[in-house]
Amino acid sequence: MSESQQLSLSPPETEPEQPAPVVEEQPKENDRISLRIVGQDGGEVYFKIRRNTPFIKIAKAYCDRKGVSPQSIRFLFDGQRVNDDDTAEKLDLVDDDVIDALLQQVGG
Repeated sequence: MSESQQLSLSPPETEPEQPAPVVEEQPKENDRISLRIVGQDGGEVYFKIRRNTPFIKIAKAYCDRKGVSPQSIRFLFDGQRVNDDDTAEKLDLVDDDVIDALLQQVGG
């Protein structure tokens, strides 16, 4: 057997394996949503939030912007009251959903 025949019997040479590139974990596309809070006066405030953010943080930010007490405003989504511990995920909110902000009425 000649030397060239012996070389052809060996497995083909391959390039050495390169380590896989390190990929940083990217937040999911659905991790953040945009929503609007619309007041009785028709004014709108836009928020971009994470799906697991407690609503109380959004309510406080809205009230700070409007200069009102958080105890004087009630928030509704699809006619249902939004509680402080609710999240966008729990309420099944999607991008561009609207939450209504209403002045709480006391008395009868």
